[in-house]
Amino acid sequence: MVLGIAIALVTLFLFNPAESAWYPHCIFHEATGWHCPGCGTLRAGYLLLHGEFVAALSSNLLAVIFLGIYAPMYLYRGFKGGGWRVLDTFTVSSWVGWTVVVIVLAFWILCNLSVTPFNWLAP
Repeated sequence: MVLGIAIALVTLFLFNPAESAWYPHCIFHEATGWHCPGCGTLRAGYLLLHGEFVAALSSNLLAVIFLGIYAPMYLYRGFKGGGWRVLDTFTVSSWVGWTVVVIVLAFWILCNLSVTPFNWLAP
């Protein structure tokens, strides 16, 4: 699992999703013309790996915020107890899960509005 993540990060670091045609395209966006909550996530990851934090926020604000919250929690849980261990599961309270669902759905709706300031959420 760690090796797979490392390979994915190196690939994302080396190849810009905005310029490489072989990255997957969003099927939802191609079919509807609307953005999904994940649109721009690969571009945001590429920009984060290159230290361009503000540009990453403009590619997918939600993904950058969730990564900033989730990654430290995951790493903390992995290192807890004196050594690294791969986490098979990562459990949270049900209210946290439902809150995330509501936030993602709200972001999905808001990023497709063509009204300022919500149009800034679109990648």
